[in-house]
Amino acid sequence: MAGIRDSIIPLRDVRTLIMHSGRLDRIHEMGNTLLIASIERAKKTTAMDVARAEIARTRVWQQCSGFFDRHDVLALPSTQMAGFAAEDAAPKVIDGQPIPEALDTCLSTYAITMLGWPAMSIPCGFTDAGLPVGLQLVAPTGREDRLIALGLFLERALGLTRHVPPLARAERR
Repeated sequence: MAGIRDSIIPLRDVRTLIMHSGRLDRIHEMGNTLLIASIERAKKTTAMDVARAEIARTRVWQQCSGFFDRHDVLALPSTQMAGFAAEDAAPKVIDGQPIPEALDTCLSTYAITMLGWPAMSIPCGFTDAGLPVGLQLVAPTGREDRLIALGLFLERALGLTRHVPPLARAERR
C-alpha cells in the first residue's frame, strides 16, 4: 500500500472542509487543533493536488487489487498503536518514531477505507498496560460475508467478549 498516504491527506482535508463549510467562521471556537489544521491545509489544496491524490489512490488500488485473488481476507492491526489517553489529540511518537500527522496513528484503517474494501475491527487482546488492541479484517468488495463469518469465529475462539479489560478491572477495585 505504499503511496496511499499521499492520497489520504489531501482528499481527507478537502472532504473535511466541505463537511464543515457551513461553520467555517466558527471553526476556531471548536478548539479542535487537528480539525483546524486539516481545514487550513484544505484551503491551500489545489485541483491539481486533488488530481494527484486520486492518481496515487488509483495506483495503490491497482497494485493491491490482485491480493484477494490469492487470499480470502486481509488481517492487520486496526491502528498503529494501542489506545492513548482521551485528553490527548494523538500521540506524537510511536515506538520511538515521530508522528508527523495524527492520521498516521490510524493509517492502516484509513488506507483500507480509501481503497473501498469492506472491513471490520474486532478486539484481539490487551497490552501489558491494559490497553485494548484491535484486529482489522478486510475482504474484497461484495464479500462482507467473509468478514462476518471470520469475525464471529474469532470472537468465539478468542473469547474476549467475556473478559473485562484490565484497566476496567482495576477501576472496579
